[in-house]
Amino acid sequence: MKTIDKYITREYIPPLLLGVSLFTFIFLMSRLFELLNMSITRGVSASYTFSIFIASLPYLISLTIPMAHVFAGIMTFGKFANSGEIVAFKTLGVNFYKLLKSLLIITAFIMLLLVAFNNTILPNSNHRLKNLMLNVYRFKPTYQLEEGIFLKNFGKYSFFIEKINRKDDTMKNIYIYQESNGYISRIIIAKKGKIIHDVKQDTLWLLLKDGSIHDFEKGKNEYHIVNFKTQNFILPINEEISSKGTSYRGDRELDIFKLVDRIKKTKMQMKRNIPKRESKFMDLHYRRTLNRLYMEIYKKITIPLTSIFLLMLGAGIGARIKNSNIGLSLTISLGIYGIFYIMMIGGESLSSRGIINPIISAIVPLITFGVAAIIVIAKAMSEYSVIKTLLRKN
Repeated sequence: MKTIDKYITREYIPPLLLGVSLFTFIFLMSRLFELLNMSITRGVSASYTFSIFIASLPYLISLTIPMAHVFAGIMTFGKFANSGEIVAFKTLGVNFYKLLKSLLIITAFIMLLLVAFNNTILPNSNHRLKNLMLNVYRFKPTYQLEEGIFLKNFGKYSFFIEKINRKDDTMKNIYIYQESNGYISRIIIAKKGKIIHDVKQDTLWLLLKDGSIHDFEKGKNEYHIVNFKTQNFILPINEEISSKGTSYRGDRELDIFKLVDRIKKTKMQMKRNIPKRESKFMDLHYRRTLNRLYMEIYKKITIPLTSIFLLMLGAGIGARIKNSNIGLSLTISLGIYGIFYIMMIGGESLSSRGIINPIISAIVPLITFGVAAIIVIAKAMSEYSVIKTLLRKN
């Protein structure tokens, strides 16, 4: 039996590694185009872009390893079925579950490593990635701006810019619309401009040249124009972009222990800060916060745990389709994991809105795929259905 286990393990490991490589490559492609655009057209240095690329890898790996198990299961057991080895194993008295035993042990071990990975490396990587992106927004302010379209990225100001030079953050033909109480109260027009980030004061300065300011007063037929050679404005910085907030960690940047600690603090705040007249609103706010925190804890465990069910599902499918190849296995794997991901994201969304309990959001996808895996394997083990067996006896 040990010889069979070693043989199955040797056949399983190469497609598993191939699956991790293929899925990581596929997901990296969309990210890579975004990063190339950041470096080539947005003026972000190649070395800094590479740092963002490296910081993006742990999140992708946390997703691609579970996906690789369904791919490896289809490839391995499809090969066994195609070559008649499954029939040979049955002849020797080795049933399907015994064939899976060694692979389940390996998968469980990988699952534990992935849980540890999700609880240590991934939160720190997410935090680093967030800070890298915030630095792009701070030190390359025009990164948020687009040529030829209206953008509202700076509070009450809307921008329309005809030309942007990403290398030195200079702009040409700038139109700025300032809103007040739901209507446009001021329009600023300038031929040239530049956004500069004051690191010491953590402030964005908008430096304009050769322009005019057009003021409107609501309910009055008054219109004022002021021409200027140079004019400076302070632009509001979003709290998420402020350098003062870079040490703060969001839900996805915390390990399980810190998440538990934040849950305790949130519950304490919940008891203190809910006045009677606002109890419903505040209670809903705190419960949504708690749900998000609980969901982050469950995700660190449930996503790696999915690997076991995906292996079983992949093995059952592979044994039935027989003629499995890389393209077919890849397509089926993407479809299966796509369904799981939609269920997970949908459940997370419902949980964060306070509609369902986070533990239900986390468990339902696992139960669904666990039942599917058992059904598929049961069918793979049965050479004939009950109806076919009865017909054969007749």
